[in-house]
Amino acid sequence: MSVNRFEQIRGALRFGNPTTRKSRQARDKLAAVRLLLDGFVENSQRCYQHSECVTVDEQLYPFRGRCSYIQYMPSKPAKYGLKFWIVADANSYYVYNIEMYTGKDEERTRELGMHIVLKLTAHLHGTGRNVTCEHFFTSLNLARELSFKRMPLVGTIHSNRREVPKELRDIKKRGLYESVCL
Repeated sequence: MSVNRFEQIRGALRFGNPTTRKSRQARDKLAAVRLLLDGFVENSQRCYQHSECVTVDEQLYPFRGRCSYIQYMPSKPAKYGLKFWIVADANSYYVYNIEMYTGKDEERTRELGMHIVLKLTAHLHGTGRNVTCEHFFTSLNLARELSFKRMPLVGTIHSNRREVPKELRDIKKRGLYESVCL
């Protein structure tokens, strides 16, 4: 396909009805691409069976255009972009569920990390799959909630968190390669 033909198609490509866009965007910020995103997730879940381990993580897709939910993340190589929460297979990295972060969720009643993990793994509850995540998502409350749903949690956690026992916080007294179990 030539560049001119691609630009012509891209200029005419629309994902939503412009006459109802305002009313849909009042309810859903992703109204313009919601059908496309939901179709992608539905096909991903229908066409792939996960292994026993899944990972929950965030991804920043570089973007500098006009958008009300652009995120700034100074620790990422591209500082500005669209933030996605992703559940992927730990072995093949196949995306199984994805949600775009569009700002504060009004229906959220829990801490953000716990809310995201429970929402994205809802279709896996009761399957016994292991959930692996980073320190942003990991908490004692999440581990308890997932254990009720028969899903173990593996994750990193900072030593200064409240739920970490004092015996495990003080690492200066331990020797090199020494472990402590409670």
